[in-house]
Amino acid sequence: MPRVSIGLPVYNGEAYLDLALRSLLAQTFGDFEILISDNASSDRTAEICQEYARRDSRIRYVRAAENLGAARNYNRVFEMSSGAYFKWAAHDDVCHPEFIASCVRELDENQSAVLAYPRTAIIDAAGNYVERYEVQLRTDSPACYERFHALTRGHQCYEVFGVIRHAALRAVAPLGAHFGADAVLLARLALMGRFIEIPHCFFQRRAHQAASESLRSDLNSYAKWWSGPGGNGLTLPYWRLGLEFAKAVRRAAIGTSAKARCYVSVGGWYRRRLRFLSRDLVRAARQLVAKAAYVRRTRDSRRGNP
Repeated sequence: MPRVSIGLPVYNGEAYLDLALRSLLAQTFGDFEILISDNASSDRTAEICQEYARRDSRIRYVRAAENLGAARNYNRVFEMSSGAYFKWAAHDDVCHPEFIASCVRELDENQSAVLAYPRTAIIDAAGNYVERYEVQLRTDSPACYERFHALTRGHQCYEVFGVIRHAALRAVAPLGAHFGADAVLLARLALMGRFIEIPHCFFQRRAHQAASESLRSDLNSYAKWWSGPGGNGLTLPYWRLGLEFAKAVRRAAIGTSAKARCYVSVGGWYRRRLRFLSRDLVRAARQLVAKAAYVRRTRDSRRGNP
């Protein structure tokens, strides 16, 4: 049984998959398995993965018959895992050789921590350095409500690609098929224990046109990325995200006083996003109007037929 399981969900990742796998296989910490779940890719993803699996017995490749959506595919690789620690890996990112070793060392030495992650640098499609991600969060606080508050202030959720205790991840609800699911998962974990940040840029996050982050300007497309082609689209995404934060607090095994402080943070999250919450309502109203018009046209068309 490997100490670390690396889950790599992928869909049409031929452009960067080879680089991502090479960076994982170059880790100085070698006691790991790589679990690849192919979300019914239509490019050379299967060919690349099968070649790597033939070359290295630590790699296991499975392919879905149809696109499951990002959330189910991310959950699938975790369900396949067996290591004491787990790490998600994206097909287009690059990990420094010391990434896993540094995180495992911190988790071994700090039993109260549930997640360890390094600092992040942003690279472009060609792999050129763009900038250093400078957001630092108080997720190392011994107080759970301070950790939760930090994760509701706004960030890019790069911590989700760190190394996580398998038992902690198993104890929280799986990744949801909705906008901001990664933020909610991190909040649930933070209510269980501390995060440790490695003070080195051992993680390179690639920014390119096909990246999932580029879909955030179109919430409908972003919803389908999470839920899959068969999803029903995105309805009130920010209202749903706030509700999920509140549910995370309600389900957490923490004291009454700590829960009260966390609920105050949720209230602050709603206040800071009034503009987005209003847009949700306008978008939902337009969807209802469009649906009603479609139903009316369909009904009138049927009545006109013999």
